[in-house]
Amino acid sequence: MITVDGSLDRYVDAGNETTKELLAGNGTAVTALRALHEFFSDHLWRETESDRPIPLMLSLSSFTLFLAGVRMALSGHALAVYPLLRTALESACYGFLTAGDETLESTWTNRHKSSESRRECRRAFQAAVPQVVKALNDLQPDSGDLINDAYEAAIDFGAHPNPRSIFPHVRAGDKDDYYVVRLITLYSTDQFEAKRALLAAVEYGIAIAIVGIRAKATASQELADKLNGVIDLRDSLEAEIRMMAAG
Repeated sequence: MITVDGSLDRYVDAGNETTKELLAGNGTAVTALRALHEFFSDHLWRETESDRPIPLMLSLSSFTLFLAGVRMALSGHALAVYPLLRTALESACYGFLTAGDETLESTWTNRHKSSESRRECRRAFQAAVPQVVKALNDLQPDSGDLINDAYEAAIDFGAHPNPRSIFPHVRAGDKDDYYVVRLITLYSTDQFEAKRALLAAVEYGIAIAIVGIRAKATASQELADKLNGVIDLRDSLEAEIRMMAAG
């Protein structure tokens, strides 16, 4: 027999309580996520005169999906974070490809016009992430590997329903006369999975930002410097979580 604990309202309320606690605590993860939001909203798109609308829309879509992933991470729903972050990264890669090849814009916008248009769009974008990884590595050796690692990790940790994404959230044991197996939905702020989900949100935000910078027609050194500050916060957060895991 499967039993679902609590109501929909309780699920939402519990996630909101975790979010409020994390925001009020202003820890390293929240500081990094706020810095990422500022990077996107105040810096990446501050000058868009030389950028075309379709790549910009795809980049903005990536940002909104990233925010949804952040919202999930802040709620403690660790398993739900990775599908959102994976899709956000894919959207950023679509933005990169269309920014570099204007003919891909019509391929993308015409996707739903016919069966052939759908097939053409699939052919053009089915390897979007590997194409971006190669392009970034061509621009700067190893710079695209972060994107590939993030994409593959998202699949492993929840974007696909595989053992690595589900079993870490399973708890089993005896209760009264029964053997009970539980699938954890929400984690509290002090639990490892909650902290790892927050780190993932930061890491994918950085990956999306790197793709966004490279997709722009012109990108200043100031953008890279702003992002480097977030990377320093990411490193501090990762060190905190490693200490937690070790202790």
